[in-house]
Amino acid sequence: MPPRQQCALEVPGFTEMCSEVDLAGAFRRLSTPSASLSRQFATACEALNLQRKHAGLCLEPTCPTHVTHLRSVRTKLLNYYHQLAAPPISTLPKARLGVTFLWRDTRRLSKFADRTGVLEIGNVAYNIAVATTAIAAESLKDQRPGSTNSAATLFEEAACAFAHVRALLTADASQLWRDPARANMELREASLFAMEEVNLAYAARCHYDALEEEGAAAETLAVAAHAAAVAFGRAAARMQRAVDAKGGLDSLFGEWFRATDVERSYYLSQVVPPCRGGGGSRSSIVRSGSICSIRSSSVLRSPLTSSCVLRQARLQAAEIAGRAARPAMQETLSPPPPP
Repeated sequence: MPPRQQCALEVPGFTEMCSEVDLAGAFRRLSTPSASLSRQFATACEALNLQRKHAGLCLEPTCPTHVTHLRSVRTKLLNYYHQLAAPPISTLPKARLGVTFLWRDTRRLSKFADRTGVLEIGNVAYNIAVATTAIAAESLKDQRPGSTNSAATLFEEAACAFAHVRALLTADASQLWRDPARANMELREASLFAMEEVNLAYAARCHYDALEEEGAAAETLAVAAHAAAVAFGRAAARMQRAVDAKGGLDSLFGEWFRATDVERSYYLSQVVPPCRGGGGSRSSIVRSGSICSIRSSSVLRSPLTSSCVLRQARLQAAEIAGRAARPAMQETLSPPPPP
């Protein structure tokens, strides 16, 4: 078998906050002149202002991209997000603030304005997901023991974060994200679905690599390999839908197909029929014609895959999906309990 072709994971860029807003003053003006501002509310407003400023600075394109900085970016974004999503700030109508939130897409070509706050919280949550993906991608380069499992957890958390952004925007009555003139392309449904599936696929790859490092049996590796191939197939299909949606998403996802195809073909080549009497070696290769005939939207099949392996692979894929959907990232994004 030829050596595995390594494909670097492309990580999307951050969207950019491109307006300074006095949120503290705007929120204070919502109170009637006769009302006395509580110390808690005044403190929350000032903290919100400061955290927004810190979040905006760390998203500038000139900022470094090493993992220490990425972890700092993620922390600052989470702090700002928690302030936005927690009382008393979360209970106040953002549309009445009288301020305009401006965001720029990853290509730095278009600006989008919003006065409802939906674009603000959507982009902050999106950038948290991007930072998590970037940290996971850096973890893939780490050769220390346990780094593969850590990367898998981060990819799963990133997938959960992208799903969380999609849930946030879907719940918004204005459906701002469906209008290309009102929301940046990264917040569109096709984009968020694609990023969720890409992260799940790389989590599946990490689970396979971890098993391989541990010297797992060929049968176990075959199940994990098929699950990874299925996951990369789903990712490719979602990216195809994003590209077909146009509106800039073709430039965002157009270069990702080669990597997903290489990864999927590699994991298909690792699938062996362990349920048959003769077993089979892990180096068995699926016929190249079968690999080349696979398309993004097709069901992944292999002539060497027995029905038993397929059943196990589906269970493995369901288990991986279940882990990815666990509330770890949801808990991270949830506001902290009041003191």
